[in-house]
Amino acid sequence: MLRKSFKALLSLVFAAVCLEGNAAVTVTPASGGTNVPADRAQNAASPAFTTLGDIIIQEGANNDFSNSGTIIFSAPAGWQFKPGVGSASRQNGRDLGAPTISVDETTITITFTLSGTTKTDRLTISGIQVQAGDGATLPSNGTIFRTGGTATVAGITASTSFGSLSQAAGATKNLIIQTQPSANAIVGMPFVQQPVLHLFDQFNNMRTADNLTVVTAARLTGAGTLAGTLTAVASNGVVSFANLFHTVVGTITLSFNSGVATGAISDEIAVYAAGTPRLGFVIQPADVVVGAPFTVQVRTEDSYGNASSLGLPASLDVTISLSKGSGTLLGTLTQDIGTEAGNGEVIFSDLHMNEGGAGKQLTASADGFISVTSDTFKTGKQTQTISFDGPSEKTYGDSPFPVTATASSSFPVSFVIMSGPATLSEETITITGVGEVTVRATQAGNDFYDEAEPVDQSFSVAQAFLQVSADNVTRVYGDANPPLTGSISGIQNDDAISVFYSTGAGIASAVGDYAIVLGLNDPDGRLINYNVETISGTLTITAASLTVTADDKTRAVGDENPVLTGTLTGLKNSDNITPILETAATQSSLVGNYPITINGVEDPDGKLGNYSVTYNEGTLAIIDTPMIVDATELVIADEGDTIVLTVEVSGNGLDYQWLFEGDVIANATSSSHTIENVRNVHAGSYSITASNGMGSAITSVQLQVVPDNQKPVLTTIVPGSNKVYTEPSLVVSGIASDNVRVVSVKQSLNNAEFTEVDYKVFAESVTAWSSTVTPAPGTNTISFAATDLAGNSSTSAVVKFIYNQPSPLTIVTNGIGTVLNPTAPSLYSDNNTNLFIGRPYRLVAKETGAPDWILTNWTDGNGNILQTNNLTVRFLMEEDMVVNANFIPNPFYRFGGVYNGLFSDTNNGVAYESAGFVTLKVTPKLGFSGKLLLNGNALGFSGKLGIDGTASATTKIRSKSFEKPEVTVRFALDFNGASETLSGTVAQDGEWVSDLKADRVIWTTNILEQATAFANAYTMLLPGFTNKNEGPIASGYGLVTIDKRGKLKLAGGSADGQVLKQATVVSKDGAWPFFAPAYKQVRFHSLTQKKITETKGFVLGWLNYETNALGNMAPAGNLHWINTGADSLYANGFTNQNLEVIGSRWLPPIAKSGIRAVEMTNVVISFAEGNLSEPFEARFMVSSNTTLLALKTETYLNKVKAGLAAKTGLLKGTFAHPEDPAPPTKYAGVLVQDYNFGSGFFIGTNESGSVELDPIEE
Repeated sequence: MLRKSFKALLSLVFAAVCLEGNAAVTVTPASGGTNVPADRAQNAASPAFTTLGDIIIQEGANNDFSNSGTIIFSAPAGWQFKPGVGSASRQNGRDLGAPTISVDETTITITFTLSGTTKTDRLTISGIQVQAGDGATLPSNGTIFRTGGTATVAGITASTSFGSLSQAAGATKNLIIQTQPSANAIVGMPFVQQPVLHLFDQFNNMRTADNLTVVTAARLTGAGTLAGTLTAVASNGVVSFANLFHTVVGTITLSFNSGVATGAISDEIAVYAAGTPRLGFVIQPADVVVGAPFTVQVRTEDSYGNASSLGLPASLDVTISLSKGSGTLLGTLTQDIGTEAGNGEVIFSDLHMNEGGAGKQLTASADGFISVTSDTFKTGKQTQTISFDGPSEKTYGDSPFPVTATASSSFPVSFVIMSGPATLSEETITITGVGEVTVRATQAGNDFYDEAEPVDQSFSVAQAFLQVSADNVTRVYGDANPPLTGSISGIQNDDAISVFYSTGAGIASAVGDYAIVLGLNDPDGRLINYNVETISGTLTITAASLTVTADDKTRAVGDENPVLTGTLTGLKNSDNITPILETAATQSSLVGNYPITINGVEDPDGKLGNYSVTYNEGTLAIIDTPMIVDATELVIADEGDTIVLTVEVSGNGLDYQWLFEGDVIANATSSSHTIENVRNVHAGSYSITASNGMGSAITSVQLQVVPDNQKPVLTTIVPGSNKVYTEPSLVVSGIASDNVRVVSVKQSLNNAEFTEVDYKVFAESVTAWSSTVTPAPGTNTISFAATDLAGNSSTSAVVKFIYNQPSPLTIVTNGIGTVLNPTAPSLYSDNNTNLFIGRPYRLVAKETGAPDWILTNWTDGNGNILQTNNLTVRFLMEEDMVVNANFIPNPFYRFGGVYNGLFSDTNNGVAYESAGFVTLKVTPKLGFSGKLLLNGNALGFSGKLGIDGTASATTKIRSKSFEKPEVTVRFALDFNGASETLSGTVAQDGEWVSDLKADRVIWTTNILEQATAFANAYTMLLPGFTNKNEGPIASGYGLVTIDKRGKLKLAGGSADGQVLKQATVVSKDGAWPFFAPAYKQVRFHSLTQKKITETKGFVLGWLNYETNALGNMAPAGNLHWINTGADSLYANGFTNQNLEVIGSRWLPPIAKSGIRAVEMTNVVISFAEGNLSEPFEARFMVSSNTTLLALKTETYLNKVKAGLAAKTGLLKGTFAHPEDPAPPTKYAGVLVQDYNFGSGFFIGTNESGSVELDPIEE
């Protein structure tokens, strides 16, 4: 084996050596195998083979192919051939025979024969296909070499290439960010680090040859606009962006995409604002109605509209103005947007326009910033629409129904019937007929909304079903037709439709059936609204009952028979029917009764068929005349006896009738009459009449009755009086005695209704009774009463007795406290002591947890309250009773303290005699004390609050003013709220009732509980009357201070010269109960002649502080100014029911700061009224420290002097009154800083005058 191999190798080497000296073949390698896209590799998404160009081996000499054999070519590593694909060919007519080819994955084998070496040959290998094994292997270069075969071919060596194979990147499939954009950026500035991307194929081979792919950058997340050059073209597979930047502050990410590759997403980029060169609207003005408030929001922005406060000063005013459109913009038009105020953003929330119109625009401006103009908006009426679904289909007679519609303005919608059978009342439709109804919905609009477009809706009304029927009726022959009736159902709306009936049958119509015909009366023409169904009826005539009776007859013995007659009962229509009568009695017949028989009837008109006939025989009585034989004339009886009255009468066929005092006694028709239980009412005259056909006999008897007036007497055996019984049932008994007889015994237990009890008569005058009763636990009362035969009632026998039923008592203590002092010692030691039901007991609680815990009430086991606000509870024991002593945490800790407030009659108006000031102190121990300033007096009161926080007290009048009536104060703490208030009433019995409200003082020395929001100095004006004949026309004034403890002090004066002062505390909400008594008057007590000083008027009302910030116009509110006539200037008095306060915080000037207290340099002080013949004025200059300096250029009339207190704002001075120049007239007032003017008053000869201070326009 080794020797064979060696020989083969030696042969090849030899051949190679030999060939080197010969001419060599020319090899043309296969083309098309270089830069094969990786997308065609075996592991690619869409693998494919690549067809190579021809491999040509051309002999240089005719013996380069030296022998027949094979040539084997091999694929380079990482490549494969497509098996079975390819062909081999040669030139015809040459030495080379037809070659064959065999291709597998790794080799190509060519087999050929050689017939000689005389000709030059060419071997061509065509259609070879190749494929790389792994697209990710780059460059994957290789060469197709000959690696074997038996043929010797000159010029083919180990390095001869039959085709070069190489692999290049495939198509671009992925974009990968090589360099991320800057993580931080500034709005409007290019990213410091611009993004760079590489292009890769599906195997992440970089596409270095790609110079065509266009990549687009975009913002993926965040808000705003990505700017710069947003597209870049690949260069050797690299995409670079140069100037990307963003316009909006925020966090963003970028996306990069092309049309052929999967995109890429950048890391987050934080974009920060640039400087603040301009203003911007955050909230644009909205369309509103005239006068309605609207809101805009303005902020500082960078050049790209991003919110920014970079470079913003600490204070900067932004002003809103109307830059386009008609009208005036009102409201707060300037706000501070600086970093120490709005910090780059302010809201104008109270803007409003005084005129309507469209096309309006606002401009926001500030020093050093680019102004901004808003979107256009309009003011005026808003449009509105109506939503109206309309009613559903209806039937005549349906109930009235509501119709509803809504307007987009939420205003009520009106309706009107446009057509059709219906009426409308407010929003309810009533159907009046059949047909189609059209309803219109309208909304007329108002000052803020235009009239809405009306909406019509229609619905149909169908006929109602009406059924009319005649009742079948029956009548007896000869009777009048009965009322013909029937029914009508379905009448709607009380329509006046009625039914009438008729029939052909008359009163004389024979027995049989007759039709009843019906018709309808419709006087109002309403039948058109109905679908009518009629049902006829039948009148049936039945046979009449006819009774033929032979009349009884009577005659005396020996007389002839009377004429026999008969009676026809039930004969109709005077029908000619008569009976035929007979009797067997003759004139000689003896006394006795003889029948009268009926032998048929005579019926000449044949009417008997309409009758059902009954025949009754009669009697002929032959009798004698009656006579009284025996009777008693007088009967005497005791009350309660039974008597029998009798009489004996001769004769036959007698009828008897007893009478009493001439009146017939019912059912007394025999010869005797019995009276049982004779009473006084029975006494009198009785008579009896005995009669027959021949006559009558009468007799009488007198009855005398002896009366019984004795009452029964009762003796109770059981129960014994006040005895105790322990059994649940008790047999009671006793004896009743009477001179005649007891006929009834009754009893009543515990005032129940009297009931009969069983009794037994032992003797005529003694009766014993017994009964079983069920007593109630505790004390019972039983009563007995008896009645005798004469109706006499006994005196009631009343007995009280006790039924002891033991039951356990459970005492429960809820909360912290104890129960002491029980009724019995055992009750305290044993919590389940048995007590007797219905008996009274007492428990006493002790508030051992006080003052933190207090007793609120006592309750039973069902939660029913036994006692409230009392440490002692008294109760009647019940079965298995539970008594709860309920202790609760003391709520008065939270609500204790001092309250200040006002009271006045809110129903009938504020009046001097029913309004005033209240101060009240509440302690944690439920105590309270207070004082009313009322009617010129201080009225004290005190008491104890209920556990629910309510109280009532009557004032204690001072002795020197006891002529004043007492008043009652009622109030309640606000346990359920957080208002820190109490409310109630102050009332004088039968005269007036005033509502009371007071606020608790909450301020302390704790810095967190101080009135810092209100602490400041304030000035206020109290405007007077517009008509000086009604009262002072000038303004009163007030100087107010509030410290950190909320203590408020007022010093001022009314326009008619009264001193106004008050010291109180402002509430947590800034409420001030203003009360300044005025118009002092001295009188003397009518009895003691002691001097009494009273006030006869006041200024009263609630004022309010919102905050101590400048510009809030505090204090604000309305006051009531009442003078009852004690003022010499206005002796008739006055009441100003609407004194609207003008108030302002007073901020003193800051020394050497240049900050002035008021925005005025030169001022004019004007004087008017106050008995001045004409107004005059004086001019002054206001220095920086608020000093008023007379202008030297002015010649002052009336020697006006003026001063303005810098610390308080008090304006005061003097002038020479023309009517009374000496001494100088004083005037006083205040400056209201927020309004930039001042006002006050002076007192003239007999009226008040006004003082006004105003700036002089420069």
